[in-house]
Amino acid sequence: MPRFYNRKVEIRFDDSAIEQINEAAARSNLSRAEFIRNAATSASSVLSQSKAPTIATKQALTVSAYHALVQHVYRSMGGSIARIQVETCVAATVQYLF
Repeated sequence: MPRFYNRKVEIRFDDSAIEQINEAAARSNLSRAEFIRNAATSASSVLSQSKAPTIATKQALTVSAYHALVQHVYRSMGGSIARIQVETCVAATVQYLF
């Protein structure tokens, strides 16, 4: 497998993640850039400890609530996507979340 050097990688963090990274880097006596580079190869980095958002209550979704959700997504996309595609995306998302 060929090795590639001098590749540019751009990563965007939200403000809370930057604060966590700054604190962890300070505790490790590293610059933020060094900490991020080390974190990419370290299983014990602060990034791997962050938790994904969870759903507080997994209540059953009613038919009317589902249709309202589809309509909301359809309107927020300005009608640029066919309604059947919006329904498919919403159904897949609901199935994944619940």
